[in-house]
Amino acid sequence: MSTTNPDHYRQALTDPAAKVWLFSDNAPLDAQAFTLLDYSVNGTPQPITKTDHPDGRAYQATPSSNAANSGQDYLVSYSYSTLIEPRGHAMWIDIDKPTNGVSVELTHTGTGIERITPLDFLTTTPRIHRSERGSAAPISISADGWIQPKSGVVFIWTLTSELNELPQT
Repeated sequence: MSTTNPDHYRQALTDPAAKVWLFSDNAPLDAQAFTLLDYSVNGTPQPITKTDHPDGRAYQATPSSNAANSGQDYLVSYSYSTLIEPRGHAMWIDIDKPTNGVSVELTHTGTGIERITPLDFLTTTPRIHRSERGSAAPISISADGWIQPKSGVVFIWTLTSELNELPQT
């Protein structure tokens, strides 16, 4: 779910099955900048329902499999895309449930971002792929094994325009 309404955001946080994004209602980007791309259970794609609201957008993926009720372990996999404001200088991806393996990719084509520093707060050793300075190639962090809640990944960046403002030494 993505929303510009803080009350809807706080209410959605109480749902343990929900992943919620809050967008500022006075930012250049709105809650429509978030898109759930796919959702699967045990490798089987699940139908996704999208609902637009005046202050945001909600996606619902209800597994057609009985995996969650069978008492067996099951794998949930999903990917999403979101637009973020480059002037924000950072993006945090929070791991809020025990997760077996994670892969995060940040694409910054056409954003005016010169340099990105990825930081991980994962409970396993990650693999980090960095592009060359000034390159528009995506930067990715991935890790195998179990990752515990309260872990995450942060991308911090510098804009090209900011580098041009620095005094030359």
